[in-house]
Amino acid sequence: MGARMGRALAMRILLCLNRDLASNLALNLLWPALKGHAFDLVLSQGVARSAPRAPEIADWQRIEHEIVEGGLFPFLDARGNAGGFQSFEQLGLMSESGTPLAFANVNRDDGLDYVRHFAPDLILSIRFGQIFRPPVIALPRFGIHNLHSGTLPEYRGLLATFWAMLEGADIGCTLHYVSDSTIDTGPIVGTHKLAPDPERSLSWNVASLYRGGVAMMADAILRLSRGQSLAARTQDAAKGRYFSFPDREQVAQFYARGHRLHSRDDYASILAWYGLSSADAAGILSKLP
Repeated sequence: MGARMGRALAMRILLCLNRDLASNLALNLLWPALKGHAFDLVLSQGVARSAPRAPEIADWQRIEHEIVEGGLFPFLDARGNAGGFQSFEQLGLMSESGTPLAFANVNRDDGLDYVRHFAPDLILSIRFGQIFRPPVIALPRFGIHNLHSGTLPEYRGLLATFWAMLEGADIGCTLHYVSDSTIDTGPIVGTHKLAPDPERSLSWNVASLYRGGVAMMADAILRLSRGQSLAARTQDAAKGRYFSFPDREQVAQFYARGHRLHSRDDYASILAWYGLSSADAAGILSKLP
C-alpha cells in the first residue's frame, strides 16, 4: 500500500478531476502537497452532460472549453516547464502512468480494474464528473475525499457558487468524505467560506475558492501521511438542498442582481495566475465573442 518517507507515509493517491479550467487550477495549487507520494490522474470530460441547462450556461461552458483546450493548454505545453502552472498533460508526465487517464465509467470494467490495480491509499476528487459506486468507495483505506465548490449541506449539486451568489450568500468550498453513492452528503472534514466579489464574474469567483479549498485538502494529505486521524462531522440532513443547472429565468435573475457569468478581464486575471503575460493572455482571449 504505502511506503515510509522519513516519519511520514508515502501514499498512493488517485486524483480524479474534470478536464476544465477550475480543476486544472486546483491541481496546480495542490501540486506541492503531492511531493513524495505516488499518484495517478484520472480525468472526466464533463459534469452532468445530459442535464438540461440554459443556453447562456451552455455558451459559457463552451467559451471556457475553447479558452483551455484551444489556447491555455497548448500554450502551456509549448512553454514547457519554464515556470508557472502546467497543463494536465505536463503534470501527468510525473504520474505513475505517465499520462492522464480517462474511463467511460471508473466504476466498471477497465475503470474498476485499473483502480484495483493502482491500489490507492487515498482518492481525491475535485469536480469529477462521475459518481463513485461502492466497489470503488471500498478500495482506499483512507477513503475518498471530495472538494465540493459549495458550502454543505446548503448547496449540494451543480454550480453551487451560482446559486449562492443568486441568493446573496457567502460562497465556499467543502472537503467531505464520499461514503456512499449519494451526491455531496458525506461527513464534512472542513469548510472554507468567503464573500463573493460582486464586481467579478462567476468564473472568477469559482476560481477564487480553490486556494482555500485546496489548502484543506493539502492539510488532510499531510495529516494522513503522519498517521493522524481526520475529525469529520455528519451533515445536517434537514438543511440539505440539491441544485442542478439554472434555467433561463434563473440566469436572468442572476443578471438582474448585477452578476455576470464570465468576462474577458476576469479570464485575463486567471491566466495571470498561470504566469502568462498580459500579451499572451490577450492572444488566447482574442477569439472570444
